Amino acid sequence: RASTKTLGSFWVDLTRATLYVLLPLCLLLALVLVSQGMPQTLAPSVEATTLEGVRQTIAVGPVASQVAIKMLGTNGGGFFNANAAHPFENPTALSNLLQMVAIFAIGAAMTNVFGRMVGDERQ
Repeated sequence: RASTKTLGSFWVDLTRATLYVLLPLCLLLALVLVSQGMPQTLAPSVEATTLEGVRQTIAVGPVASQVAIKMLGTNGGGFFNANAAHPFENPTALSNLLQMVAIFAIGAAMTNVFGRMVGDERQ
């Protein structure tokens, strides 16, 4: 890196992986999760009235985008501290399936990418 005037290949690869793989996958997964009922808002909370007539504050936030990043990056942790056990973070069976697939998607694809990079797809 010290002897060249351009970025090294690590930084080029990191930028390309972020812009061309992670960002589109996160956007797509977040949109699908929002369609399944996961909250995605900049509001910190909403007020609701219970059946007993009591006012209740329900926490919401940018859940879908954070869950998409968490699952594709296999980073762990959850927006509501209960990970995918919280009903806002896992509202339907389809969202549960998508989150399970997202955890393994990039790691499983790397086996194919390695085979292509070394020129022997059987690897």
